[in-house]
Amino acid sequence: MYLSKITLAPSATLAETLLMLQRNDAYAAHQLLWQLFHQQSERQFIYRQELMPNGLPVFWVLSQVAPDETNAQW
Repeated sequence: MYLSKITLAPSATLAETLLMLQRNDAYAAHQLLWQLFHQQSERQFIYRQELMPNGLPVFWVLSQVAPDETNAQW
């Protein structure tokens, strides 16, 4: 089991991603996190979303496999 603290990387699309998370919240967050586990055909993770003091989201993810660390968005 893996417990990961995942945050969004500063990028040109960060504002767009944050807006999508605000509009669709749980569904959008789930879709974004799923990208970190693209090799899995079934969802093998659960997560909790919190806000850092600066207002950016942080995700705590419990998974059976390690998240993909090559995803530039995270």
